[in-house]
Amino acid sequence: MQLVELLQMILRDGILGFLVGILIGLTGIGGGAVIQPILIIGLGLSPVASVGTGLLFAMVTKIGGAVTHIRMRNIRPRRTLFFFVRQCAKRADRSIRCKPVNITIQRDNC
Repeated sequence: MQLVELLQMILRDGILGFLVGILIGLTGIGGGAVIQPILIIGLGLSPVASVGTGLLFAMVTKIGGAVTHIRMRNIRPRRTLFFFVRQCAKRADRSIRCKPVNITIQRDNC
């Protein structure tokens, strides 16, 4: 990849990221509703790669938000621990009681 192509890609991705941030800030809707179509249509990612990228981005930003709230002492540790233990118990119960379902998807060669 040449330097000119790299700079064009960085500029394009930066502009799209800026537009996503503006749309999210102005409308207040979730980032996934805005970023998924842009990743698929604007950047040409496959839908699966788009979802994975969106989830990774959400994870990183949520960790950053959690650290900020911990530093500001906005989080009640006992209540957080209660929610965490409760969710772990629910997940364990669901994984024991629910049976896996095998689904076969046939794809056309279109």
